[in-house]
This record gives sequence, structure tokens and C-alpha cells, in this order.
Amino acid sequence: MGDAEQNSKGLEAAMRDLALIAGQRPVKTKAKKSIASFKLREGATVGVAVTLRGNVMYSFLDRLINLGLPRTRWAWKLQHRIS
Repeated sequence: MGDAEQNSKGLEAAMRDLALIAGQRPVKTKAKKSIASFKLREGATVGVAVTLRGNVMYSFLDRLINLGLPRTRWAWKLQHRIS
């Protein structure tokens, strides 16, 4: 997302991917303050976000825990901490 201002295709791809994962339309998040060390200007698009509530949230968490996390490389670390 670092070059979202210059590369709108990357931002659109991130929005499309998040919409597929969450099942809802994401919104663009913008910077509240300028930060020179990050080369960030106030009002610049810095990411995308989705708010999940109710049954949609629990459905997403169920899919994440049972389908997504077991396929990741560090899933065994999480299993050892839980048990």
C-alpha cells in the first residue's frame, strides 16, 4: 500500500482482495497527519479497511481459524500456545 497515491492499480487490487476475503465493500483510509520520515502527506490514502459485525464477523473468524491459519507456516506455534 506504500505507493497507493502513485499506483491506483495496487490500491484497487487491495480493495478487490479485501472485498473477496471479507464479503463486504472496503473503505479507503486516509492519513490524519503528515509525517515527513514516512514521506506521508495529510489526506493521502494509506490503506483499506472493513468493519465486520455480528454473524458476518463470526463467520469470517470461523473461516480464518479453521481454513486460513492452518495453511500458514507458523500455525504450529499457535497450536502449542493454545494447548
